[in-house]
Amino acid sequence: MNKFELYKNQKSEIDTDLNCTFIFDTNILIDLYMFEESHTDKIFKILEKIDIWMPYHVFKEFNKNHTPKLYENTGLTEIFKELSKIKKSFSTLNDINIIIEDNKILNNHLDQNKLNQIQEKMDDCNLKENGEKVSEIINNIKSLKPEDLIYKRISELFDDKVGNMTSVKELISIRKEYIFRCEENIPPTCKDLDKEENTFGDLIVWKQIIDYSKKNKKCVVFITGDNDWYLNKEFPFPYLIDEFYLKTGQNIYFLKLEEFISWADDKLDIDVDNDFYEEIKNYNLYKSNENTINEYTRKTKPTIDLITATNLQQELMKSIAGNTGMGTIAKDLAKQQDQMKRLAGNTGMGTIAKDLAKQQDQMKRLAGNTGMGTIAKDLAKQQNQMKRLAENSTLTNAIKKQNELMKNLNRIIK
Repeated sequence: MNKFELYKNQKSEIDTDLNCTFIFDTNILIDLYMFEESHTDKIFKILEKIDIWMPYHVFKEFNKNHTPKLYENTGLTEIFKELSKIKKSFSTLNDINIIIEDNKILNNHLDQNKLNQIQEKMDDCNLKENGEKVSEIINNIKSLKPEDLIYKRISELFDDKVGNMTSVKELISIRKEYIFRCEENIPPTCKDLDKEENTFGDLIVWKQIIDYSKKNKKCVVFITGDNDWYLNKEFPFPYLIDEFYLKTGQNIYFLKLEEFISWADDKLDIDVDNDFYEEIKNYNLYKSNENTINEYTRKTKPTIDLITATNLQQELMKSIAGNTGMGTIAKDLAKQQDQMKRLAGNTGMGTIAKDLAKQQDQMKRLAGNTGMGTIAKDLAKQQNQMKRLAENSTLTNAIKKQNELMKNLNRIIK
């Protein structure tokens, strides 16, 4: 077999007489929930005609993730989101009402009649009672469990075709190898390093597939929608093909779902209409856009959180400036806003740490003013906001300083 052709066009190299085992990545099984029922039926008919097997890690991930996809496909996920927004709105309004009732300084500086009118309108809304009703509706909808026909069919097809769990000892070894492969840029790649869990899941699947092929002396067709297995999203990494053959003496073929469907249409006489290919194409485009948005959100989150914290600081300073004799101190505190903006560019904490030390003295000066209980509460909110920035390692020193500042302020107030 010409190795160059094997790298270039794997689909054409797969023949029914090769007696290969077909293995599906988790993302392929999960995506079955997003297609029309007639198209999903077509895939199951194909699975009935070929030899299939499931790595244990795929089995575990599929069982963990199939339910959220089912709820998304039935529209229940969107319903949960909208009802949760309503519930949050009731809760927020109720909190505002409590703040108005408890804040004596606020009551002394605002028109009492208008304040009473606002509270009466809030009381008419029955915020607490209606919030509880929304919670009850959400719980009732959650109790609705749509019939999961896809899971049922998959469990029947793969009933006795799931691999064994990898031992803890083997997982430790795989983890060490994963770090080495990342350092040497050996696929499966290290794009999952930012995940909170399952960071080396691709490598676990890879090892389990190799073990299966080696034990059963069978070539493998691996169907995946994950570009981590591909060079430039088009051809599978040649290293993986070579590594597989070196360790098993067998060939492995990588196919995307549309290539697998096309292969079955050609080799197994499965009649596949053009609408199915179009649906796969559109869904892949949707996933690509979604992944791009998620990646952008992940990368910009520390900066967005920083801007949010800065805005909160600005509002706090406006509140402080409204108190007698606070103008000068408010101007001093305004310097911190500019300092925090500098953090967005990860420019180092040396100068900022010195500047933040000045804030402690400024806070002590604030303690002598009337009404510091309210300001302390506002600052406590800012402290919680700053904790969200803890994921950005360059902010750690600033957050520690902020915590110390709050403790000192609370002691002074008491």
